Amino acid sequence: MRLSGKIAVMAGSGTRMSRAVALLFAQEGARVYLLARTPGASEETIALVTERGGVGTYIQTDLTSDEQAQSAFDRIAVEAGGVDIVCHFIGEFMSWEHDVTRLEPAFWDGAYAAIMRTLFLTARYAVPAMEARGGGTLLTVAASNRIRLDANSAYASAREAQVGFVRNLARHLAPKNIRAHAIGSGYMRPSSDDTWDGPIAPPPRQLDRLGRPEDIAYAALYLASDEAAWLTGQALGVDGGDDVLARSEARAEILSRG
Repeated sequence: MRLSGKIAVMAGSGTRMSRAVALLFAQEGARVYLLARTPGASEETIALVTERGGVGTYIQTDLTSDEQAQSAFDRIAVEAGGVDIVCHFIGEFMSWEHDVTRLEPAFWDGAYAAIMRTLFLTARYAVPAMEARGGGTLLTVAASNRIRLDANSAYASAREAQVGFVRNLARHLAPKNIRAHAIGSGYMRPSSDDTWDGPIAPPPRQLDRLGRPEDIAYAALYLASDEAAWLTGQALGVDGGDDVLARSEARAEILSRG
């Protein structure tokens, strides 16, 4: 129960990493709120949280909208008295296109709206809600260095911007006792393998494999917990060693297939 009594918000909830984090946080005692435009996956996650004895609420929210972001955090502040943890997951527009001359301006703008506008608006309204609780933790799930180098330039630069944004916030929010971190997710196994029939448990110990949502969930749990109370401004790569060029047959095989 490392998050007992905490109020945790998943900004951009859905399946995979955000679901694993929501389930693990609820399992560790947090009350979770899920914010997303479309209800399907979020409502499924809330059902799983409830089935396992946790407490969760879905609020339909388009986090590119200033008004809707404010409304969601205002509601949470009234219902729960503030926010302790915010996890931002939104990250569309991934592709392997490397010719910048072929990127359309609308694609570029869309990548920044999906990734950085949603993070900005989440932070804008999460900060007062965390101040009301005496501090808190803002996490954003970005992409590992390897993925940023492999992706198109719009996606890659927006993901880089996430890291700069939270490091800047970490400095300027420290007097408010608010910590900020980025988690750089590496290459993940296929979504068809994401099944959690029981409690979320630590992933396999071996390095030579693809990532699992649980890898991100346990990293987020540590950074959000009081155990990490003296950490802020970190960019944690959860990538199996890709950033240090660790040899991995599992990742080499999937990358060879494109």
